Amino acid sequence: MKKRIQVIFGLLVIMAVFLGCSTVPNKPLYVENTTGNLLNKELNDDVFYSINYEIDKKEKKDVISFYLETAFNKYKLNFETKDSIKEIFDVFLKYAKNTIDSNVKFGQERIGSSPAFSFILDEKNEIKERLLVNDNDSAEIEFYFLLKDGKQYFLVDNVYLTPLSRLSSKVIRINSFLISKEDIEAISNFSKNTKRIDNIRQNKLEEKKELEKKEKLNKAKKIKEEEKLEETKEKNATINRL
Repeated sequence: MKKRIQVIFGLLVIMAVFLGCSTVPNKPLYVENTTGNLLNKELNDDVFYSINYEIDKKEKKDVISFYLETAFNKYKLNFETKDSIKEIFDVFLKYAKNTIDSNVKFGQERIGSSPAFSFILDEKNEIKERLLVNDNDSAEIEFYFLLKDGKQYFLVDNVYLTPLSRLSSKVIRINSFLISKEDIEAISNFSKNTKRIDNIRQNKLEEKKELEKKEKLNKAKKIKEEEKLEETKEKNATINRL
């Protein structure tokens, strides 16, 4: 009975690893860090962030990624650009523009929600495992426009993450955090520059193609050299026998 339980547990672990690996996205062709390759540590005490636009070989798979650091772990929240995230940025910036000349100093307004894919990262910032977002089918994260003492902020609501494998019941909470208006403007402007994005995509695809071609030639050359070396060994062995 004990052995049977161990076998079942082992199978569950293998399934969990398989599930985690099978849902890890491919590495992007190119990553544009619109926050200047720096973590913003000014606005939040317990969450530091930077924002990336990740360009895939297929346009529909491009994502906007929030890279987060807490006291305990590193995370990625990926939002596919074909979803509502870009429209949410537009709504935020519209609110920001409308409140510039206003005498209002404080306020908060919901500006939308968008589906997200979440991942926990290792020490090298490589994806370790996928996590479920807010433990629901839509996996949506809520966003708000926040006006605090006359300053405008993009507020990301509390995020609750659970392991996809379900082997752990632990729920990770990332407290709501603020993103500066300037950082939202930067990612919004880049995401709208479709000509630049398409040029980067084509250039990176060509570079990848050339690299694959070079690797293929090098591999063929190595095989030929190994065959020649083996042939020389056989000839030497024949001569020695004579």
